[in-house]
Amino acid sequence: MVYQFRLQAQRVDTKSTTGIPLPQIIIYLNDGMMSLLLQRYGPNNAYRATLESIQKRIDEWQRLVIPHELINSTADGPERYLFDLTATAQKYLFLLRCSFLGSNGKCGNQKFISHYSQSDDLDINLDNPNSNPNFEWRETLHRIAQDKIIAYTDGTFSLDKADIDYLRYPKALDIAGYTHFDNTPSVDSDCELPVFLHRDIVTEAVVLFELSFKQPGVESTAAMKQMEE
Repeated sequence: MVYQFRLQAQRVDTKSTTGIPLPQIIIYLNDGMMSLLLQRYGPNNAYRATLESIQKRIDEWQRLVIPHELINSTADGPERYLFDLTATAQKYLFLLRCSFLGSNGKCGNQKFISHYSQSDDLDINLDNPNSNPNFEWRETLHRIAQDKIIAYTDGTFSLDKADIDYLRYPKALDIAGYTHFDNTPSVDSDCELPVFLHRDIVTEAVVLFELSFKQPGVESTAAMKQMEE
């Protein structure tokens, strides 16, 4: 990928690209990988295809999906429970799915379907008998704030664990032969994403490189890249 980056970047200006330091190329490749992920996670691409709407998108990012991880709760009053997203086993990026396990003293380890509530609708949803948390229907509400899932009950039951699927950060690319800013040595770390995605990552990294120099025609290059996607 480093070689492919240098090869593509030479289209810009041979004299200015042949001497690009290796650490700088690694930074561009990692930035390109994250930029591509953020573009294609939501409907911001040419196909308006989100994470699981087409098979190609599933195959691109399925290695980053962490399914069914359980997070313990912390009570925040009689009707509110917090679940810390910074406590996930791998570095949390986006929440994909959320349900809860709870009890009311008699019935334990019950699964609750949860509906996300926008902040401006929260009070309405909590007071509405058709949408408020209910043990009999095994339904509840949640929202996200300050790196925590906040889930609500009606006070008659507790929520003990969150069962979440989430998208984690991809493993950073690296190559041995230089020293990081924190004085730690670099190590070989290949791209963990599917091989068919490597070319797109390199192309995105080159676009970011071109943008840093404000090269003429970079806007059309970015537009062509989106159309290719």
